[in-house]
Amino acid sequence: MISLPSISTSDIMLLLERGAVNADIFKDMLFTTKKTYVDEIHKASITHIENGKKAGKWKTYIGNPRKELLRSTEKELYEALYTYYSEQEKASYTFRYAKEAWLDYKLTNQNRSPQTIQDYRYVIDKFFPDNFQSQCLSDITDENVERLFAQRTKALIPKEGSLKKVLQYTKAIFDFGIRKKWCYINPALTVDLSNLYSLCDNSIKTDDEKEFSPEEVDKLKTEAFNRVDNPRALIMLMAAETGMRSAELCSLKWEDIETNYIHIHRQQLLDNTVKGQRRYYEVLYTKDERKHPHGGRRFPKTPEIDNILELARALKGNSAYVFHDPDGAWIKKDGYGQYLKKRCRALGIETTNNHAFRMALNSKLIHEGYSPAERSLLLGHSVETNERHYSLADRRTLGDIRSRMLKEKPDSLSAVG
Repeated sequence: MISLPSISTSDIMLLLERGAVNADIFKDMLFTTKKTYVDEIHKASITHIENGKKAGKWKTYIGNPRKELLRSTEKELYEALYTYYSEQEKASYTFRYAKEAWLDYKLTNQNRSPQTIQDYRYVIDKFFPDNFQSQCLSDITDENVERLFAQRTKALIPKEGSLKKVLQYTKAIFDFGIRKKWCYINPALTVDLSNLYSLCDNSIKTDDEKEFSPEEVDKLKTEAFNRVDNPRALIMLMAAETGMRSAELCSLKWEDIETNYIHIHRQQLLDNTVKGQRRYYEVLYTKDERKHPHGGRRFPKTPEIDNILELARALKGNSAYVFHDPDGAWIKKDGYGQYLKKRCRALGIETTNNHAFRMALNSKLIHEGYSPAERSLLLGHSVETNERHYSLADRRTLGDIRSRMLKEKPDSLSAVG
């Protein structure tokens, strides 16, 4: 919609107050803007009737099927056309339209990955029902948004973090709509999540549910060694030894295997932004360095890792990838994830994701005395992330502490006595 590009409402009010522009001049300016807008859109001719009962009036046609639009003056006809087209335009700028435009902007202008865009869309579409998304953006009020957040929080019982994400995305969509002049206020600004946290899922996974125990790792490794002709079993073994992410494991190439290290600097990503299509592709950066690639990281080769690599060389077929199917195709990370889940369930292990190998390796490195900086270097994330999310004070760690305390207690008592 055409607007006065450099004159704000406050500017116009100031001009009127100072007498620089009188009301009639302002009305003429506004009408000229509306007329220009209509002339750009309206294709039917506008005619002045000279004969018959409607002589002196102005007419044109709108809609499909065509409908006559008749007014007494040309100005009134243009006002009616402006109202008609602006209402049509307004109706087309729904929440859904703004959401998709915002997602496209994030993809093309802000270098978000297709998978990230898909994650954004999934979160928003899960929370906002179709009847809300089909509403005109400018018709949505703060009361509408507040009520919907309360209703959907009760219905979905999300985690606090997920609820915060939804509100963050919602505010961003309305802000984007304001920039595009599809709406003029952000009704999500008044939502107070503190009133809704009591409705959220506030359960916390125990540390045992986040990582494999040493016994579970041993079970999975034994299971994998019984299936060494399956590349997915070998990926399990490599995950246990290196803590590599599934996307890194599936994209590992022979050229990344150095004399003393594994060079981890690529990952497999999935683009499923097109409905019905799933495209896997490779990028030369890991998850933690997407915004600032720095050549990846290296993990020292050990005899156990060398053994896994020898088993990988014996796999049927030729491929640039270390882990591959007989036809040479790389292993898709989702396929490996399903395989790992199946093996875990068969062994009675509740945790079923590859991330549990990373957590388990981090705990093992803690027990072996590696510093936070050393562990972060090996696993490929910041020290802060390691300490916050990977260093688990679970029952196994407490058990070790208790054993040490009980063991040390007699000596300290005797020393006192």
